Amino acid sequence: MVAKNLFLHFPVVIFSFIMVIPILYLTIVNSVILFILNYDLFSGALPGFRLL
Repeated sequence: MVAKNLFLHFPVVIFSFIMVIPILYLTIVNSVILFILNYDLFSGALPGFRLL
């Protein structure tokens, strides 16, 4: 019964991972981009990052 329950919950876990990972990725990328833009605006020391 335990193996059957795990097998039934496996697609739900996979689906939740598929839904959560892009959201986390986008949040991290947005925060990194905002950090780079703010750093670039305040210091002007990172001209290369404007190309990204």
